[in-house]
This record gives sequence, structure tokens and C-alpha cells, in this order.
Amino acid sequence: MQRSGRDGVEKLGPGAYNSLPQGFKTEGDMERLGFCIIGCGGIAHLHAEGASSCEGVDLYGCDIDIKRAEELMGEFGGKGVFRDYEEVLRREEIRIVDICLPHHLHREVAVAALEAGKHVLLEKPIASTLKEADDIIEAARRAKERFGTKFMVAECWRFYPPAVKAAQLIEEGVLGEPFLVQANTFAYYVPSGWRRKLDEMGGGAFLDRGIHFVHMTIWLGGGDVEAVFARTTHRTVREMEGEDSGFAMIDFKSGVVGQVNVSWGTISPPRLPNIAVYGSEGTAYDLDGLYLAVKGREPVKVEESRLEPWMIPEEVRHFIGCVRTGAEPAVTGEMARLDLEVVLAAYESARTGERVTLPL
Repeated sequence: MQRSGRDGVEKLGPGAYNSLPQGFKTEGDMERLGFCIIGCGGIAHLHAEGASSCEGVDLYGCDIDIKRAEELMGEFGGKGVFRDYEEVLRREEIRIVDICLPHHLHREVAVAALEAGKHVLLEKPIASTLKEADDIIEAARRAKERFGTKFMVAECWRFYPPAVKAAQLIEEGVLGEPFLVQANTFAYYVPSGWRRKLDEMGGGAFLDRGIHFVHMTIWLGGGDVEAVFARTTHRTVREMEGEDSGFAMIDFKSGVVGQVNVSWGTISPPRLPNIAVYGSEGTAYDLDGLYLAVKGREPVKVEESRLEPWMIPEEVRHFIGCVRTGAEPAVTGEMARLDLEVVLAAYESARTGERVTLPL
């Protein structure tokens, strides 16, 4: 199974597909791509921004609340709206579907879209269960063989510039041998709508927000996870059914240790790095950008920070670029499955109080 290792960082980094390849068709003779966002809620705005910024893309929207789809398409110059995703899948002009739905709907819509021969960009997490994730991965495999389609899970923090730079520093040996990777996300946030419901979310803050930071930890830690030990709490954000806070220790087979801390329940949280990598020769840590500290030198900033308003449009542009050029997307289904497996292992560890070994 493919893991979330650090291979191909430079090839897949931010901006890799922002411009057309040399000799590629210009807008006048380019094959147009119909791109439909299924689920036009809050996150869809940044997806629409990314798609609408690409040459040769016709934007559509689909939502059971048709007014919401109409408002989004009105803002970004969309070509049309749909209420039923099955109608979207019947439209030949729509080549790409971008699924921005609640977690419990991911498997149903993604599998249907892949079976219809559409390229699929699916918001994280890939699913709520490993069985659902496996169904999607198998559908993506069959669709690739039959139609040549692309599939990617929309893990926007794969495009986070400090994380990309940290991976580069690790690969170049600047930090020596890494021994600890940390990721932190603290805020006071009360979710609304379906995110309050355990059966639709599949979990709480650790699955919804924390999976981003699990992904970065696995990526920077090298990919081969051995075991997880975790704790979760639910003492602050009572409006939601899932946990509002938790932490996980991730043991890698290489001996590297990962530490992920997640909370939606912290009032006035302290300033902590989003990511930090500690190695035998130096440390890279991200506050308002990535800083590098090596032996005998003062820390210097080596990369600027750009968050979701930049990362999410960038991942959409990346995926469209992959469809155009045939390149492989940055986040495979197998990578996203491992992210989910670690989160589910964390939940099992928190439930039992025991260290949980992978695979589940």
C-alpha cells in the first residue's frame, strides 16, 4: 500500500501546476473542462475560487438547496446549477466533480462519480470508516483502468508552504536525522450543522480538523506508522457530540515519534508552531512561517506562511492541472486512507487506554 512518505516533494509542491506546460494548448483551442462542485456550503467558496481561476474551465454547482448553488455560481460566474448529483453525473460536458459534502455521504457520491467516469476531487477525510475508504479506492482503481480518470483527496495542508519546505529540508539532510515531528492546532470553535452530529461527522475535532495535522505528521515522519497512543476529551464544546480535543503519539517504524495535538475547545490558546521537526543537526518550526535553526546559528525564516484561503484554491488548481497534463495527484486515496486509519486508531486507543498497532 502506498504511504504518505516524503517522495516527490519538489514535483508536487505548491505552484507546480499553476502554469500550463510548455507547448500546451492555449485557451483558444484548449478542450474545455466542466467542473461541478457537489455541495455548495462554506468550503465550496474556496474550491470555486480555485476552479474559476483556471483557463478553459466551466464551473457548475450542485446542492439540494438550489438557492445556495445559485448564489455560489452567481458569485463565480458559473454556467449552471443542479439539485440532484445524479443529473450531474449524466452530463457529458462535466468532466470533473468536486465533492464537498458531509463525511457520511463521501462513499456514496464518490463511488457513483467514479463509476460514471468522472475525475473526482473529494474533500477530506476520504470517508468515515476504512471499509468506505476501501470502496472508494477500489472504485478509483477501476475507473482509472477503464476511463483514465484521476482521483485525489483534497488534503489542502499538503500544499502548506512551510510543510513543503520542511519536507525538502529533511530530504536534503539539513536537519540531520529527524527524531520528533510535532503538529498543533488549537482554537475555540463551535461547529454548526452536520458537524455537531456524530453519525454524520464520524468523529469530532480530531477527525475533522486533526486529520490535516495527522497527514502532515505522517508525511514529515516518513510514512510507515507502527502504532498510535491517544487521549480525547469533551469538556468545552458541548454543542457537538464528538470530542472537542485530543492528542496522539504516533510511533513510526523508523524510530521517529510523531505528536499531534488538536483542540476546538481552547480559550485564548498560546502561540504554538503548526508544525515542528526536530533533528540531530537542527530544528525547523513554523510560527508565522518556517524557521530553520541549525547548530551554532541563529534561527532564520526560510519560508512564508500561506493558509487555507491560499492552499485550498491551490489544491484545486493542482488537480485540474493533473487532469490536463496526466500527472499523478499529490494526495492518493491510499495516503488519505492511512490518515483515516491513524485517526481511527487514536479513537480506539482513547477508548481502551491502550497503544494500538497498525494495521487495524
